[in-house]
Amino acid sequence: LQAAKELPAIHIALVGDGDLMQDLQATCADLGLQDRVHFFGRQNAAYYRKLLAQAWLGYSLLQPLGLSYQLSLSNKFFEYIEAGVPQLYPSMAEYEAVAAKTPVGVALGCDSAAIVASVASILHSPAEYDAMKAACQGLKGRYTWQAEEPKLLSIYAPWLGTGPDLISSTGPESAQEAGLEA
Repeated sequence: LQAAKELPAIHIALVGDGDLMQDLQATCADLGLQDRVHFFGRQNAAYYRKLLAQAWLGYSLLQPLGLSYQLSLSNKFFEYIEAGVPQLYPSMAEYEAVAAKTPVGVALGCDSAAIVASVASILHSPAEYDAMKAACQGLKGRYTWQAEEPKLLSIYAPWLGTGPDLISSTGPESAQEAGLEA
């Protein structure tokens, strides 16, 4: 939020809820950002996707607090790619390995100055932004559970003693069929 103070053209949408929400709202008020920071609270998947489709830039900065953060990728990273939204992501090896193949955003630390500099650079370089957006579009569908399922099933098949055709998912084809969306 401190970075937003220095980026007057930027609006921020925070979707979700958690332990920090009251602190974030108080910080937003203290910084005078109520007109540019929008708190949407917890939302269903369909509404979240609609909000994400309107996003200009995603923000998925995590701190390397432990090995699980350093050796994995957040769901948010993939959600932004799938939505075709370039992003600011943590400067950690796993994120950079994906982005080295296809530049989907900008790696940086969590400090406010780095965020401001990166956003300002992207704002002033439409060609760079368009290249990141195209990279995300090119990866659409690649990092989904549907794409990963056959790979995982072939890995687990020898231990389960059945072929992949027998152990593939038989659940609902969509979140809507499972009753998870409104």
